[in-house]
Amino acid sequence: LRPCTSRALACATDASVADAAHREAVERVGAVAASNGASLDLSGLGLVAVPDEVFDLLGGPDSRLEALSLASNALTQLPPRIRELPRLVLLALAGNTLLGLPDALGECAHLEGLWAHGNAIRELPATLGRCTALQTLSLSGNELEALPEALGALRALRSLAVAGNRLRALPEATGDMAALESLEAHGNAIEALPRSVSRLYSLKSLALQGNALRGVGCLAPLGGCRQLEALNVASNAQLEELPGSLAELPRLTELMAYGTAL
Repeated sequence: LRPCTSRALACATDASVADAAHREAVERVGAVAASNGASLDLSGLGLVAVPDEVFDLLGGPDSRLEALSLASNALTQLPPRIRELPRLVLLALAGNTLLGLPDALGECAHLEGLWAHGNAIRELPATLGRCTALQTLSLSGNELEALPEALGALRALRSLAVAGNRLRALPEATGDMAALESLEAHGNAIEALPRSVSRLYSLKSLALQGNALRGVGCLAPLGGCRQLEALNVASNAQLEELPGSLAELPRLTELMAYGTAL
């Protein structure tokens, strides 16, 4: 009986904690609603689901909510009702256990910053490409094996972080992200850059350490990145050659290549 009793006590404790987290969240939602506020912080509460009150009290066509933090909880999904926050500009989802993002996120047309690192996301919805106001997209520390070509529509994106995933390649549409300045793709299994990277004329920082770069020309597209200042290709054991065009990049002042076959 003791093991059963212990499990029952543990379940009761978990339920009590979840109820307390929900009550605290609802109180915060109510306070923001009462003040007609534009920012809601529900981070670190231990939430296992997004309370309906977020959308019932703060959502709709006249929603004023612009910033929502759900970081550091225990969420496994973001509900499709996220579309009911049409004025959302900043959304923090980091440090949960999300397995994916809903298609409905693509309806948040004003979204400028999305932080979803440190989850278990396996696949991104193609509709994310509709969030054309995005400037910062943080997806590091997930389980992504590929990125949708639709991300090429994010032409206002300045910072993309996809480090620590399972990527073997970047999409050919990467070169369409005309405003991109920082690309963090270290800790994946990328073998070569797509040719379109040569069109990233605003790129200043590129982190590719700890990948699987190999073959002559795997970095050749960088010759077109005239604003590149920092390049890290360290810990790519099979990287034997750097393109000569790197020497012609006028702003390149930081190059890290230890742990390679150069």
